[in-house]
Amino acid sequence: MIKNTDRSKWIGASDTSMLFSNPNTATFKNWWAVKLGLITNDFTNKYMIAGTELEHHILDTMNPLIRRDMTFYRPKYRLRVNTDGILDKLLIEIKTTSSPVSKPSIKYWRQVQSGMFGSKRERAELIYYLMRDENYKNFYLPIDLDKLTTFKIERDNDWINNVYLPKEKYIAHCLRKRIYPVDLKAKGE
Repeated sequence: MIKNTDRSKWIGASDTSMLFSNPNTATFKNWWAVKLGLITNDFTNKYMIAGTELEHHILDTMNPLIRRDMTFYRPKYRLRVNTDGILDKLLIEIKTTSSPVSKPSIKYWRQVQSGMFGSKRERAELIYYLMRDENYKNFYLPIDLDKLTTFKIERDNDWINNVYLPKEKYIAHCLRKRIYPVDLKAKGE
């Protein structure tokens, strides 16, 4: 659960897919304004609230030894990684979903790769919890471990070094200089 909701000045692991976006879109322009601290993004919905509220409950049910809510900084890259859970050398990312998942989305795979880089982990588990209508109404229902779908993800150093980091470095440079990033397409993927 994120305690500091100020999303300015840092690129979070959950922002990773924005590095692969078209900088000419309204979505990117709004995101960049948040990063510069010009506006805040207070958007929320029942799905986001449920995910935030259930995160600790899911982790505690899985294993009470999981360390929660650790934040890692990589200032050179302006990267701030707020983790859901860490267990020894394992990064754990929790997502809630209203539909069964057969494979991780590219957005979440990128987030986990960035999270492993930022937290200096080599392995991760991306865990989806299948929600039903009653879960959105009552966050205190027992967690059903049979509703968890776990994807084990290894750190992809080739992708991190050759695709992700060139974009992250460029965005960090733009953020420091407070200039608009226009050259994302030339920076990989």
